[in-house]
Amino acid sequence: MSTLLTKRLARSLWRTKLRLYSVILMIVVGVFAGISFGTYANSTQTLYDNIYADDENGVNLPDIWVENSAATWDGATADSLCQIISEQWPDPSMPLETCEPRMVINGLMFH
Repeated sequence: MSTLLTKRLARSLWRTKLRLYSVILMIVVGVFAGISFGTYANSTQTLYDNIYADDENGVNLPDIWVENSAATWDGATADSLCQIISEQWPDPSMPLETCEPRMVINGLMFH
Protein backbone atom coordinates (compact mmCIF):
# COMPACT_ATOMS: atom_id res chain seq x y z
CA MET A 1 0.00 0.00 0.00
CA SER A 2 2.81 2.38 0.86
CA THR A 3 4.49 1.66 -2.48
CA LEU A 4 1.34 2.57 -4.39
CA LEU A 5 1.00 5.84 -2.51
CA THR A 6 4.65 6.66 -3.16
CA LYS A 7 4.26 5.97 -6.88
CA ARG A 8 1.10 8.08 -7.00
CA LEU A 9 2.84 10.94 -5.18
CA ALA A 10 5.80 10.73 -7.57
CA ARG A 11 3.45 10.86 -10.60
CA SER A 12 1.59 13.83 -9.14
CA LEU A 13 4.80 15.73 -8.41
CA TRP A 14 6.14 14.96 -11.89
CA ARG A 15 2.97 16.33 -13.50
CA THR A 16 3.24 19.47 -11.41
CA LYS A 17 6.90 19.88 -12.33
CA LEU A 18 6.10 19.40 -15.99
CA ARG A 19 3.39 22.07 -15.79
CA LEU A 20 5.70 24.35 -13.86
CA TYR A 21 8.53 23.93 -16.37
CA SER A 22 6.09 24.53 -19.24
CA VAL A 23 4.80 27.75 -17.70
CA ILE A 24 8.31 28.99 -16.93
CA LEU A 25 9.41 28.19 -20.49
CA MET A 26 6.43 30.08 -21.94
CA ILE A 27 7.20 33.09 -19.74
CA VAL A 28 10.87 33.06 -20.78
CA VAL A 29 9.94 32.84 -24.48
CA GLY A 30 7.42 35.66 -24.09
CA VAL A 31 9.92 37.93 -22.33
CA PHE A 32 12.59 37.16 -24.92
CA ALA A 33 10.16 37.91 -27.77
CA GLY A 34 9.11 41.17 -26.10
CA ILE A 35 12.71 42.28 -25.66
CA SER A 36 13.54 41.32 -29.26
CA PHE A 37 10.56 43.15 -30.77
CA GLY A 38 11.17 46.16 -28.54
CA THR A 39 14.80 46.37 -29.63
CA TYR A 40 13.79 46.04 -33.28
CA ALA A 41 11.17 48.79 -32.91
CA ASN A 42 13.69 51.03 -31.16
CA SER A 43 16.32 50.54 -33.87
CA THR A 44 13.89 51.22 -36.73
CA GLN A 45 12.29 54.24 -35.09
CA THR A 46 14.35 56.75 -37.10
CA LEU A 47 15.35 54.46 -39.97
CA TYR A 48 12.81 55.78 -42.46
CA ASP A 49 13.40 59.40 -41.44
CA ASN A 50 17.01 59.01 -42.56
CA ILE A 51 16.10 57.19 -45.77
CA TYR A 52 13.51 59.69 -46.96
CA ALA A 53 15.33 62.84 -45.83
CA ASP A 54 16.09 64.94 -48.90
CA ASP A 55 18.80 67.26 -47.64
CA GLU A 56 22.58 67.43 -47.47
CA ASN A 57 22.73 65.13 -44.45
CA GLY A 58 20.02 62.70 -45.56
CA VAL A 59 20.28 59.52 -47.56
CA ASN A 60 18.06 60.03 -50.57
CA LEU A 61 16.67 57.09 -52.49
CA PRO A 62 18.21 56.60 -55.94
CA ASP A 63 16.44 57.49 -59.13
CA ILE A 64 17.56 54.33 -60.93
CA TRP A 65 17.89 50.78 -59.64
CA VAL A 66 19.79 48.21 -61.68
CA GLU A 67 19.23 44.69 -60.40
CA ASN A 68 21.40 41.75 -61.35
CA SER A 69 20.39 38.62 -59.48
CA ALA A 70 22.35 36.30 -61.77
CA ALA A 71 25.89 37.34 -60.84
CA THR A 72 27.99 39.66 -58.71
CA TRP A 73 29.73 42.58 -60.38
CA ASP A 74 33.29 43.47 -59.57
CA GLY A 75 34.43 47.07 -59.09
CA ALA A 76 35.51 47.65 -62.69
CA THR A 77 32.22 46.36 -64.10
CA ALA A 78 30.23 48.55 -61.72
CA ASP A 79 32.28 51.62 -62.68
CA SER A 80 31.88 50.90 -66.39
CA LEU A 81 28.14 50.52 -65.88
CA CYS A 82 28.04 53.96 -64.23
CA GLN A 83 30.05 55.36 -67.14
CA ILE A 84 27.66 53.86 -69.72
CA ILE A 85 24.61 55.21 -67.87
CA SER A 86 26.12 58.71 -67.67
CA GLU A 87 27.02 58.66 -71.39
CA GLN A 88 23.51 57.59 -72.43
CA TRP A 89 21.67 59.88 -70.01
CA PRO A 90 18.51 61.01 -71.84
CA ASP A 91 17.97 64.52 -70.45
CA PRO A 92 20.95 66.93 -70.41
CA SER A 93 18.94 69.52 -68.47
CA MET A 94 18.91 67.16 -65.47
CA PRO A 95 22.43 65.73 -65.38
CA LEU A 96 23.46 62.60 -63.54
CA GLU A 97 25.41 63.92 -60.57
CA THR A 98 26.64 60.73 -58.93
CA CYS A 99 26.53 57.02 -59.54
CA GLU A 100 27.08 54.70 -56.58
CA PRO A 101 27.23 50.99 -57.31
CA ARG A 102 26.14 48.97 -54.29
CA MET A 103 25.68 45.30 -53.66
CA VAL A 104 22.46 44.23 -51.93
CA ILE A 105 22.57 40.80 -50.35
CA ASN A 106 19.28 39.00 -49.83
CA GLY A 107 18.54 38.09 -46.26
CA LEU A 108 19.81 41.21 -44.56
CA MET A 109 17.25 43.13 -42.57
CA PHE A 110 18.36 46.63 -43.55
CA HIS A 111 19.50 47.18 -47.09
